[in-house]
Amino acid sequence: MLDSIFASNLPAGADAYLGYVDGAWADFQAEVAKFPHAHVLSMAVFPRDDAVGCDREPGDLALGDIAVWVKRQIARGVWRPVVYASVSGMDFCVQALRVAGITRPAVRLMTAHYGAGNHICGPATCNLVTVAADGTQWRDNAPGAGGTLVDESVLLDDFFGAQPAPVRTSAAPVTVPVEEPDMIIFSVDPGSVPAGFQAPGIFLLLTSDATLHHIADTAAVNSYKAAGLKEETFSYKEFLERGGVAVPLAP
Repeated sequence: MLDSIFASNLPAGADAYLGYVDGAWADFQAEVAKFPHAHVLSMAVFPRDDAVGCDREPGDLALGDIAVWVKRQIARGVWRPVVYASVSGMDFCVQALRVAGITRPAVRLMTAHYGAGNHICGPATCNLVTVAADGTQWRDNAPGAGGTLVDESVLLDDFFGAQPAPVRTSAAPVTVPVEEPDMIIFSVDPGSVPAGFQAPGIFLLLTSDATLHHIADTAAVNSYKAAGLKEETFSYKEFLERGGVAVPLAP
């Protein structure tokens, strides 16, 4: 599968292509028009938009958006929505889905992992994720049209399965034993928020890299709590020290 931010860079002859339905480089429709007989995987970078896949990268969907987005796609009939993330972030995506009651067979996982050759990430290959992916974007220098370079991914043979397979998501969050969680529910003490500034809301704190990820959806917050993730309250000062952004109240 090939992809590029410009449909014009993509050469004919690939078995599949990837295009974005939104964002600064929305090229999905152009790819569909250019390659009418090939699989074209639609991807969304904004949680409000629908597609077959979603992109979990900095500036795109947040970790707390993924489960809500996936459930919405399944509800509208998408077969096994695709979750795309860097190999270093995929395990966090898997855990976020799991605590929301979304089982592994309900989704396709696609990683980005350059520099390790043509492979699909998993415990038996690069061993950088705990579950095997369904596809991996393994290089960004595949030959494109007119001397350009494009991204290339290798996919499982059944990645574009024609027959819908039964998938399951639980109506209620599943209980997941969390003894040493990779994620902590991060709340800010309201009393520590200075006058004139908005309360930050609720975040996931990833213990691996100490980054904060805002959870905007109440259902997602409840899912994480029901799954047993540890909840901690921090001061507004520590929120800012961890990379949080101070937002003044509207005048």
